[in-house]
Amino acid sequence: MVFRFQFVDFVNESVKLFGICSERNAVEKDSQFQASWRKGIQRKTLKFIFREKALPLFSRSNTISSSAASRTLYSLHELRWELSMVEYKIRWNGSSRNNSTLFTSGKNTSSINVPLNQKFVCRDAINITLHKRRRKNVIVQLLPLAGQLELQPVATATFGLGNNVFICERTRKRSLRESFHNRMTIFSGVLLGIGSLGTIIGYSIWKGQQQMKRPSILF
Repeated sequence: MVFRFQFVDFVNESVKLFGICSERNAVEKDSQFQASWRKGIQRKTLKFIFREKALPLFSRSNTISSSAASRTLYSLHELRWELSMVEYKIRWNGSSRNNSTLFTSGKNTSSINVPLNQKFVCRDAINITLHKRRRKNVIVQLLPLAGQLELQPVATATFGLGNNVFICERTRKRSLRESFHNRMTIFSGVLLGIGSLGTIIGYSIWKGQQQMKRPSILF
């Protein structure tokens, strides 16, 4: 993981990891993953907050004959989990709140939104911009480990929901472009081969006809 110009390795022993799981019967479930480390006189903390939501798949409008305005009734929902917020805190020596600075990604700004029973997989780096008033933005970059980035804050396998894979949009588009490029390369190669073969056959026929037209001389 990289933010600004600093690389943080969560596997390193100097980085302390901490997590909070949501209660199984909670109405609004959320979980947290936190990493903290020291750099000089600073204590830095990076927190990821995941939330489970029921989002509507589609809606239909229904006008209710009352003083209230028309309401929208959602007829079908889908359970999804999302990375709802990222927080980055820098604290200097001392426990006073005035000695700390907090950067946040804000609400409803995450591009990671996945069906509940699926694991998020991405083969590209993901950038998350954190804001703090009167401070320069901090960019947190999630880097793929061993070729791909995997996130699954919900233990879906425990409840028999399976372990399907949700591929991020950027990787899907890149895979489609690469697949299309490979197919076009193969198709171009086939056309080139057919064209070359046709040229050879045409030249052979033309040469044979020229030899048949050549007059024979008798002595």
